[in-house]
Amino acid sequence: MNAFPNAQTLDAAEKHGAYKAAHATLPPVYQVVMLYDGIIGFLRKAKAAMGQNLIEERHANVAKAAAIVDGLQNCLDHDKGGQAAQDLHNFYTTAFVQITRIDIKNDPGICDLLIDKFADIRGAWAQLARASMAVAGSPMAPVAQTPARLPTSLSA
Repeated sequence: MNAFPNAQTLDAAEKHGAYKAAHATLPPVYQVVMLYDGIIGFLRKAKAAMGQNLIEERHANVAKAAAIVDGLQNCLDHDKGGQAAQDLHNFYTTAFVQITRIDIKNDPGICDLLIDKFADIRGAWAQLARASMAVAGSPMAPVAQTPARLPTSLSA
């Protein structure tokens, strides 16, 4: 049995169980990287659906990406996060608006812009995750920081 089954083969209960296991065992910084991977993946699927004129599929993937962004924004701790939390809040607010414009405009360029921005920030989170592993010598080392590179806007 494959220890890493394809997400397409899991039913809803198995996916929920996998999420709960990851949530219980992975430090938050790793969870954030995984959530960014989800956003990027759903935006890529939305763009592909546009190319095939699959409106419902595009909308479903846009909605999933928007839900993750909304969840990330609602998890921000402005008291502990300071300016980084405010910068992320501003980015997520702008990104959420842009994600909703995908359905309105049916513009793959919006997907490309968002994919690039989320990939850039995902890279910063991943770098932070790797640094936490190197410092503590374990991938499970807790990290209570945010990435140093945060966007100031969504413009190219």
